[in-house]
Amino acid sequence: MTMSSQWDQQVDTLAESIYKMVESGNGDIDDLRGTAHQTIDKVAGILPDSARIALHDRLDSKLDELIGIAATVASESVQNVGGAESVERMIQTLRGMNPEMLDRMFAFIDKNDDSVINFEEFQSFISSAAPSGMVVTGEQAVAAFRTLDVDGNGFLTKAAILGIEQSTETLDPTPDPIQEPEPQEEVIQEPEPIMEPVEEVAPTPEPEVVADTGAPIGVMDILARIGEARFMSEKKRITQELTGRGTQFIATIDRIRNRMDRNGMMEVEIIAEGEHFILNIPVEGKELPAALESGKGTLNIIGEVNGFHMARNAIIILAHDVK
Repeated sequence: MTMSSQWDQQVDTLAESIYKMVESGNGDIDDLRGTAHQTIDKVAGILPDSARIALHDRLDSKLDELIGIAATVASESVQNVGGAESVERMIQTLRGMNPEMLDRMFAFIDKNDDSVINFEEFQSFISSAAPSGMVVTGEQAVAAFRTLDVDGNGFLTKAAILGIEQSTETLDPTPDPIQEPEPQEEVIQEPEPIMEPVEEVAPTPEPEVVADTGAPIGVMDILARIGEARFMSEKKRITQELTGRGTQFIATIDRIRNRMDRNGMMEVEIIAEGEHFILNIPVEGKELPAALESGKGTLNIIGEVNGFHMARNAIIILAHDVK
């Protein structure tokens, strides 16, 4: 094993440990990410700058991949998960994963490492990964699980998630029954075998793409565009279409997450028109307004749309000028 591969493995392990801590409620992803970057600087200080920068990039890439698994699958799986259309959307999302991402997601949900996902593990995953403010009911969890459990044995395998029926001989023949939510008996239509093409559910219409004229866009117009999206992946796509568009608006400081990162950026969570945004401000060598120094008050922001943070469900704004 080469020296570089040893460092890469250590960074990968660090990223997975961080994400497991966050998933179990024992830390904030951004705080832990920042601590991990500081650790890399200390431990890998003997490496050339280029090698150390590569480790920083690898850490961010791995964390973003793990976050993407939960944010994309959970947000697209959980929203109105009791409906047939949204359950079908979840299946399509899972099927669209590359093998490596599916393996990671499966291992993440399979808490007892028995190579199958039981109902309790599945319900825990979609409940904990649901967007802020959303409650997943027992009925919704049962409906989603039954749709994926194509052979009806009470467990999910990778084959089941991909829609491939398999024999139950290799599994425990007496799985724990799924606890039905009380009180009513909801009749849930059993899906057709997943091997058949999914044609019953019409695809969700894509939001109409607005041509990027390069003209500035107001915060209300940004929110109106994002409001067209039903799923997190659609929000990300719409934001990508808006990336680079100038904008100017007034916002209230919610919290300062990072005074200055290794790229010389301050990261501030702000609220405008009742919605949260992430504001990135180049601060190295600049004098800051009093509101940013104190972490309280309002800001007049001139900047541009710069992306979408899936883990926080927030649009990112890159500031050019803040007053």
